[in-house]
Amino acid sequence: MSHTTGRGQPSRSSSLEPTTSAGAAHPRRQPPRHKFVVAFSGHQGSSALADMLATDPSVFVPGFEPLDFPGITAAQKTAFIDAAFTFPRNAAAFISWRQELMQAKRVDRSKLTTFSQLAGKTVAGFKMRPYTLASSSSNSSGNSSAGGSTGSRMHTAASGLSPSEIKALLDKYDVSLIVTLRRNRLKEALSWYKARELGINQFQLQRGGRRMQTATVDNVSLGGGIKVHIDIGKLRRWLQYTDVVNAALRQAVADSGRPALTVWYEDFLEDPLGQARRAATFIGVPHGGRRLRASSKFSKAGPDAISDWVVNVQELCNVLRDGPYYKHLDSGACDTNTSESGAADAHSAPANDQSADRLLSALPVPAAAAPRPQLLLSNWCAPQDKAATGWANLPDAACMQRFQAVQTAAVAAVTNGHGTVLFKHVHKAGGSTLCKMAHKNMVAESAPLPQRKEWDTNCVPYEAFLGPHPAVGSGAASILQPRPAAAVTRSLKARWLGGACWLAFLTTAQLRALPHHFRPLTFVASEGPLPDAVPLDAPLAWVTMLRHPLDRLLSSYRWWQFMMQAMPSAPAECRAYSAPANATLEQWLKVVPDNWMTRELVGRSALYQQRPVTDADLLLAQQRLHYFAAVLLLEEPASSMALIRQLFGWQHTDWDGARAGSRHSSNATSELDRQGLQLLEHRNQFDLRLYRYAQALHSAQLLRAGLG
Repeated sequence: MSHTTGRGQPSRSSSLEPTTSAGAAHPRRQPPRHKFVVAFSGHQGSSALADMLATDPSVFVPGFEPLDFPGITAAQKTAFIDAAFTFPRNAAAFISWRQELMQAKRVDRSKLTTFSQLAGKTVAGFKMRPYTLASSSSNSSGNSSAGGSTGSRMHTAASGLSPSEIKALLDKYDVSLIVTLRRNRLKEALSWYKARELGINQFQLQRGGRRMQTATVDNVSLGGGIKVHIDIGKLRRWLQYTDVVNAALRQAVADSGRPALTVWYEDFLEDPLGQARRAATFIGVPHGGRRLRASSKFSKAGPDAISDWVVNVQELCNVLRDGPYYKHLDSGACDTNTSESGAADAHSAPANDQSADRLLSALPVPAAAAPRPQLLLSNWCAPQDKAATGWANLPDAACMQRFQAVQTAAVAAVTNGHGTVLFKHVHKAGGSTLCKMAHKNMVAESAPLPQRKEWDTNCVPYEAFLGPHPAVGSGAASILQPRPAAAVTRSLKARWLGGACWLAFLTTAQLRALPHHFRPLTFVASEGPLPDAVPLDAPLAWVTMLRHPLDRLLSSYRWWQFMMQAMPSAPAECRAYSAPANATLEQWLKVVPDNWMTRELVGRSALYQQRPVTDADLLLAQQRLHYFAAVLLLEEPASSMALIRQLFGWQHTDWDGARAGSRHSSNATSELDRQGLQLLEHRNQFDLRLYRYAQALHSAQLLRAGLG
């Protein structure tokens, strides 16, 4: 359904705008140059963010969640979207345009009084949930709506519109998406609980709050607020519900294929204006959003700390202790001695609460409801890599198209038996197992290490171990031992020696010529960082494998402890740091480069200089992930091996049978206390975001390969 901006004529009785000489009295308005949608699922700060964007004089936001209301037809929704993104040509067309906007609900009439209010508006947008949920039977908890009818009513903005229709509308108006998400899944579920079970939300606070049932609220004054008792059974349903709606949100945004920016609730809470201006810049608000003001309509409904408003905090700690949500509790919220406090909480809990044992088994989210990863970049050609390739003047779209042609040819060459796979081995992320598997499918190095015959090169070319590169070691003499037979047939045209981390020290020309240097090898591996500049035309099929950052870092510490005994002269990966021989985990974390995976993708200088990692580094790391034909995940061996089989025709992909390296699978969540987890999280903030991005890219690669 398509509409133009000159539709119909104003009513004769309307006094909103003069109808005579409208064209002369009022200048013709242009459609907004930039359009946006704030895509959300709820309780993620989207209302305050949209309200702050609307404070800029150049931004037009017609109303609060105008499409999230039952009863609006698909035709009315389409008409609203058309109207929101195409301003009327003149005052004569204003009334009919206004009527189309008013078909939606919660439209702000004060912004639609006169045509002159559109003066200076160059950006237009609104909030919506871009997905629908299947209705399920209503539960018996009264107000509770987790998965029930009330929950379904809150997700109606996209009802009646197929994903392809939504995509067509967004494409038609070149819409950018601002996606609001929340890292702390527990607090997000508690916000839903507070709003739907207790009726406490920002709207009730604006109106002075409504009376709450005394059966569910223990009115204990604390700093002018109240404390409530949480029904753990109902909270469990809200935890599951939150994951379901966020999975639907992520999938809808991914399906749209539109440029998207994620604004995390926690970042927005810490710096509202900063995050709002970041979003404003993304959607094209003039002056970088410097004219934005703080929201005066929306504020947080109560304290952020759970212990400040929940009575039975210790019961919550006991129930969540061994589950995935425990890490989201506030630091220090849980007593270390849980036996007495747990018994006290259990004694004071309502009689209809389920037992802790039943809840413990029920709390983990089903696989079908697991949240999907975040969104993919629409442009991933890094400027410095374009320049290194000689493509600096290429438009981004042409750069991506040309790179994909290079990548497709490289993958085809591998499949045909004469190409080269370059495996970027991330330390303690399953690389040794993949190398062992590569020996069964391709030609890979397996020579014993010089002077360490009990170890082989682990798919790293033998030449890399002939001597340390000056940047990573002080040794001056090469180890001039006879080469193994397989290595004798190869000739080095240049000398790049960095041990297992040799890749970082290649020049652009060397990287391009790499397949010729190492023939007959067809699978070569390197740990450590990428070069600072990566040529996009190198005839290589790039592969990497990532691992959850906390587990990878814990495993890396254990490997360092082992290497202190096995090779005390060089225990640190890539010689990138130095730690005392008996360093504890806390001491070791202070010297090992933080956000290791991000630094590796950014390049050699980011790892060895150990400068602070920035958002720009994360963006570059995300861009470079797209250079890999296969982004594999240690936690997803089945789909990872399916992708390798599909791309390269590997026949032997028994992951468990080929497993190498450490036999102990480090699991930080189960092995470390809360303080230890916080230490790891603090050192991996960018890696955690990078890993979520890698999950999304892995899923996209599966779909592209026909393996969805």
